[in-house]
Amino acid sequence: MTNRINHTLWDKRAKRYLQRGRTGFGLRIAQSELKCAAELWKMYCENLSGWAVDFGSGSGSFWDYVNPPSKLLLSDLSKEYKNSKSPSLRIVSDVTIPPIEDDSIKCIVALGLIEYLPDLNSQFRTFRRLSKSDGLFLLSNSPPICANKIRSYLMSDVLLRSDIEVKQSLNQAGWSVLSGTLRHAGLQTLMLAKAN
Repeated sequence: MTNRINHTLWDKRAKRYLQRGRTGFGLRIAQSELKCAAELWKMYCENLSGWAVDFGSGSGSFWDYVNPPSKLLLSDLSKEYKNSKSPSLRIVSDVTIPPIEDDSIKCIVALGLIEYLPDLNSQFRTFRRLSKSDGLFLLSNSPPICANKIRSYLMSDVLLRSDIEVKQSLNQAGWSVLSGTLRHAGLQTLMLAKAN
């Protein structure tokens, strides 16, 4: 039996998914994901000294849920936050070639980013190289559940991976997910990894 895509069904689901907007149910999902990430940040990252780098966390709305560290570097995907709240912060122009010294970052935040990275192993190795020996990595994954399959159907650049695949890539790159930090919220899996 061949595995065929029912485009009519997916087109209907995609239309409903796009109509959800950023209010009501869609907003509640996004808020639950950010609140879960904020809990992990407050438990493990809030009192760290050193640089924190936010690679690709959308508009930077995550920082509305936590106290941003004094040394925070935002990626270009977070320009909206920088322009409205923190004019002194610098911007990273390209997430794949960050202008940061090796062994200099205490915490990396990548919420809503890894589904756009074609080579997780390579990117996670780069993040590990930039991280201090005891650095932390807070990330989210969009596992292939129904709503995320709709996203990938609509946008060909979205790459869905299982949580197991992401954990394996982290391990191969020199990270290990801390016990008790893998959480599910909204449509995302959130996890906190520590440099090995």
